[in-house]
Amino acid sequence: MKNSSLILMTLGCITLGSIIGASATLTLVKASPVESKQEVIAEPQGSCSAKTVSEDILSIKNVPLKENDLPLDTQDALHQVRSQSLESEEQILKELALRIVLSKTSVKPSTPLSNIPSLKSLLPVPKISSDELRAFYEKNKASLPPNVSFDQVKGQMENYIAQQKTIQVAQQKIQELEDQKAFKVNLKTPVAPLIEIDTSSYPFKGPKDAPHTLIGVSDYMCPHCRSVKPQIEELLKKHPDKIKYVQINFPLDIKGLSGILIQGSICAQKESMEAFWKYHAKAYEISFEALKPVSPNQRKEFINQAMTIAQNVGLDLPKFKACIDKPEVQKQVQKTLESLTDIGISATPTFYLDNRKLIPSQQGLITSVEQKL
Repeated sequence: MKNSSLILMTLGCITLGSIIGASATLTLVKASPVESKQEVIAEPQGSCSAKTVSEDILSIKNVPLKENDLPLDTQDALHQVRSQSLESEEQILKELALRIVLSKTSVKPSTPLSNIPSLKSLLPVPKISSDELRAFYEKNKASLPPNVSFDQVKGQMENYIAQQKTIQVAQQKIQELEDQKAFKVNLKTPVAPLIEIDTSSYPFKGPKDAPHTLIGVSDYMCPHCRSVKPQIEELLKKHPDKIKYVQINFPLDIKGLSGILIQGSICAQKESMEAFWKYHAKAYEISFEALKPVSPNQRKEFINQAMTIAQNVGLDLPKFKACIDKPEVQKQVQKTLESLTDIGISATPTFYLDNRKLIPSQQGLITSVEQKL
C-alpha cells in the first residue's frame, strides 16, 4: 500500500458522501418564492414504506407469502434495513432542498429540476490556518507511517479538515431551514412489525394501565445502554402518567459477567420491585475492568461482583447468595435470551413502543418516543 493511501486511511479521510454533489430524482409539488420562509415540499418518486399485509413479498415454489407470514426475526431485519435506507434518503433530499434554497432555483410543480449547482460550490470555502493544520498533525502524528513529515501530508490534512468544516456548515444550514419550516420531506416511515412480548414477569415503572408501554432491552455491560439510561429516566419524569416502562435484561454474554449480573437482578426482584431498581442502577456503575477477572474461577469472581452490588444497595445477602446461582434462575435468563432472539433482537439497547420496534432518531430517544405519544 502506498504511503498516500495509508495516510488517507489513518486520517479517516472519507468522502463527503451525500453532503457534496448529491442528487435525487424528485418532483417538487409546492413552493413559494425562494426566501427565508420558503416552503419546498419534496415528494419522491419512490418511498421506503413497509409492504402491506395484502402484498405478496416472497414466493416459494409458486406459493405466495405475505410479509406478516414471515418469521419475526426476518420481519425485524427488513424493518431495520428500511429504516437505515430512510435515513439516507432523508439526508439526500434535505441536502437537495438546501441546494435549491442557496442557489435560488425557480421551483415549479411537476417540472424536473436541472442545472442546480453542487452544494460544495454554494457553500463558503473553509479557511484552514497554519496553527490548525499543525495541531491536527501533532494529534495524529503517532498514527502516521514512520518518517512522514508535516509537509508531506499538509495538503491531505487541509482537504480533510475543509471537508469536515463544510459538512458542519451544511448541517447547520439544513437545521436552520428545518427550524424555519422551509421544506418538508415526504417519505413514508417504515412500519415496524407488531410483536408480542409477555412482560408480566418483568419489572416496570409507571402506571400499570398507562396508555403507552415502552420496553427497554439492555445489558449492564453495554456502554450504549448506560448512555441512554438518563434519557429513559428523563422521559418518565416528563410523562409520568403516559408511559409504563418495562425493563428486560438481555445478556450479550450469558456465561460472563453480563449473565451473572442479570441473574442477580432476578434475585433482587424476588425481594421487591424497589430492590430491583436499586440493584439495577448500581449494576450500571460497575467498572468495565470487572469484565477481566483476575482469578482462575471467573464465575465465582463475577458472582462476588453481583454480591458487592447487593450489599451496597442493602439487599438481604443470605437470600441473595442462595438465589443467584440457582439452576432455575439461570434457566430464566436463558429463556429470555432465546425468546428475544427469536423476534430478531441481537443487540442492545433495543426499544419497543406499544409492541413495535422503536429506532431512536438522531435527536435521541426522548424525541423519538414523544413523536409517537
